[in-house]
Amino acid sequence: MGFFNTGRVNYETVEEPDDQMTPTQAERPTRTNNKNIIAMTIALTFIVLAALSFSAGGRSSQKTAPAEPIMGLSKIRDCSLHECFMAGCDPSIAPFVCQIGGGCSVIPWDEPTCSDQCNLGACESKEKDIPASAESCAGAQCDEESCANYQKCGSSAPYQCLSGSAGMGCADDEYLWTIKVNDNVCSECCDTGTC
Repeated sequence: MGFFNTGRVNYETVEEPDDQMTPTQAERPTRTNNKNIIAMTIALTFIVLAALSFSAGGRSSQKTAPAEPIMGLSKIRDCSLHECFMAGCDPSIAPFVCQIGGGCSVIPWDEPTCSDQCNLGACESKEKDIPASAESCAGAQCDEESCANYQKCGSSAPYQCLSGSAGMGCADDEYLWTIKVNDNVCSECCDTGTC
């Protein structure tokens, strides 16, 4: 038989497999599919934006102060060599040191909280290259009383602290008693090799 002149399909003669969708079902998407596509597009957009902002943030991190002022960063001075040794902070984690009251911070201190701070960003190079002009105990003459009455340090640790809480202490580092500890620990030293 086939088609009638009315344009209708004679279902007795048309054979369709049960597992296939009719053309009208395949052509129209369901509302659920549209919602899933929109949700996936939004999620993908957020992931891309998050990845871009993360990668941009990673490129701007530095150990030293950038040229343009960020949160007052350009106003913060580099720590002196002595301050580098005294800080007790890990410059890679918390490079900003408050000199009044102490303390380490990941970000610069607010002015009212700390009025004297320094940046430890340049300390690594300073500690490796201690300038010849830095104060040391090497060659510092011990007075006669020190040579005669004080405990003498051996040749392996000839630098002796003369006053402070480390008084009578010996060191093998010529800078230990001068720039690496505070004055309350040792305010005066000499080289026992001069006795």
